[in-house]
Amino acid sequence: THVFNISWTGAVANLWIDSTNLGSINITSDYRIKQKIETQTASALDRIAKLRAVVYELADAGIFKADGVEREGFIAHELQAIIPSAVDGEKDAEDKNGVMQLQSIQPMPLIAVLVKALQELTARVEALEAI
Repeated sequence: THVFNISWTGAVANLWIDSTNLGSINITSDYRIKQKIETQTASALDRIAKLRAVVYELADAGIFKADGVEREGFIAHELQAIIPSAVDGEKDAEDKNGVMQLQSIQPMPLIAVLVKALQELTARVEALEAI
């Protein structure tokens, strides 16, 4: 059996199973809790081009069990190097008892960069079509 707990950080609720933080439960995006809002200016296409999409299977690790199912996704620390706000936690982190603390991916920053990349591509296509 495993013990689960939900902890409130003041901004998000995190789901814990045993001593493993599996990440936040929801995504809050209300403008009333944001300040210093600016449009992204860095090239999203450049950042997206640097991402490494992977296929993988789960390994036996802590509460996770190998199941032979092929999945698609990212390696958290690789994504963190390109879009830091898209990843919670640090690579190879452990708690004071040596229990691994897993990284998790926050989808909203990744989605925002993908949307900006699509906007950049749309602008390029419209410019080409105008020629």
